[in-house]
Amino acid sequence: MLDVQALENQEKELSIMALLKVPDTERNSKGEKRQKIRPTFWVNGMVVCRQTFLLLYCISVDKLKALQKHVREKGVVPRVHGNTGRKPAHAISYDDVLRVVRFIQNTSNERGIPQPAAPRGIDNFPLVYLSAETTKLALHEEYSTTCTNQQVRALD
Repeated sequence: MLDVQALENQEKELSIMALLKVPDTERNSKGEKRQKIRPTFWVNGMVVCRQTFLLLYCISVDKLKALQKHVREKGVVPRVHGNTGRKPAHAISYDDVLRVVRFIQNTSNERGIPQPAAPRGIDNFPLVYLSAETTKLALHEEYSTTCTNQQVRALD
C-alpha cells in the first residue's frame, strides 16, 4: 500500500482512481441499466467496506463520489479544473496598473508634503503625506473622472 499522505493531490487521486474499477454489473439480468452501481473497494487484494477505504486513503465521502463519477465518465485520467486556461473577467492588465501608479505619483508630486525625516527602509524613497482634506474617496473619484475624460478603463 502506498503512503498516501506523502503523495501530492493529483498522484493520490490517480492512485485511488486506479483502484475504483467500474464493475461488470452495470446492467441487470433483464439487460437494463442499473440505477445504482454497488462499488467494491479493494485494499491489498482484499475487499473492504467504504469507511475503511476512506480511512486508509485519507479522503472524504464527497471526494470519493467525485472520483467515482470521473472514472465512470472519463476513465482513469487526471482531473482538470473547469476554469483552467480561462482569463478572469476582472483581470487587470499591466497598462492599467501603470496608469494607476502614474496617477498616484503625479498626485503626490503635485499635492504631497514630504516627510521631514530621512528616508528609511530598503527602497530608500521618502514618505509623502497628503493633506487632511484629500480623502481616499475624493482621490478615487478624481482618478475615475480622469479615466473617464481620457476614455480609458477605471479600476475600482
